[in-house]
Amino acid sequence: MQPEDIVDQLRIEMSLMAETLNEIDALVRDVGEHQPTPREQAATAHFLEDLYMGLENILLRLCKELGVALPSGNDWHSALIAMFCTPADQPLPQLFDDVSRSDVSRYRRFRHLSTHGYGVTLDWERTAPLACNARRVFTGFFACVQAYLDSLPPQSDDQ
Repeated sequence: MQPEDIVDQLRIEMSLMAETLNEIDALVRDVGEHQPTPREQAATAHFLEDLYMGLENILLRLCKELGVALPSGNDWHSALIAMFCTPADQPLPQLFDDVSRSDVSRYRRFRHLSTHGYGVTLDWERTAPLACNARRVFTGFFACVQAYLDSLPPQSDDQ
């Protein structure tokens, strides 16, 4: 894969995640102060899962592109994030500090809960803070990914 391919793939992934953030924001506005319907709750949970899976897709693509072996075992989701923390495993970029790692881990745990449960049993008290903070957490992640992409050397036309 050419470096411009990975750049395009990551930008597409971030664009889809940004659209998902817009849907989460709209759902939070729609819910406002009322208790969400099961449908609103399930839709919000699904969008939060999509966001986290987009983040993992980016990390997995970077590992593949940079020739880094993927983690395995029951805790591979946590191990994947850890590979991009301070200090990042070379040649992987550092995309998370301690605060952003903690923030992202909340979405990872929620994804697990939501994926393995029923939407009608989800608790809005747990979902709402994640939905309300999603834009901050994920735009911070986008900024780190974009900084990494900007640091890549430009490709010449003859390659």
